[in-house]
Amino acid sequence: MITLGGAPILWGSKLQTETALSTMLAEYIALSNSMRELIPIKRLVAEVTDAFKVPQDNLTKVVQVWEDNEGCLILANMKPPQLTSRSKHYAVKYHWFKEQLVPGEIVVQCTRRC
Repeated sequence: MITLGGAPILWGSKLQTETALSTMLAEYIALSNSMRELIPIKRLVAEVTDAFKVPQDNLTKVVQVWEDNEGCLILANMKPPQLTSRSKHYAVKYHWFKEQLVPGEIVVQCTRRC
């Protein structure tokens, strides 16, 4: 679910099209797919706020992505092209979003105490 100002703007649920060999891979695939939806929305909001001269501080520009799998969280926050020994076989198409994680703009963090 993607929210803007506390209000949901996009929600989706579907079965994954690929078979995952671990829960970490399943979570990583889901994270990659959600980033595919999130990043264009973030760019659109940035363009609209710039066009209408809406003031934003650094806290409102930060997008928080919540993840509950510790392995997926570690892998998502590694700088490209770093991989873990268990994730080096994951398809390249799932790693693309790591290049979009600009510090201070998109933060992937744990939903609970990891």
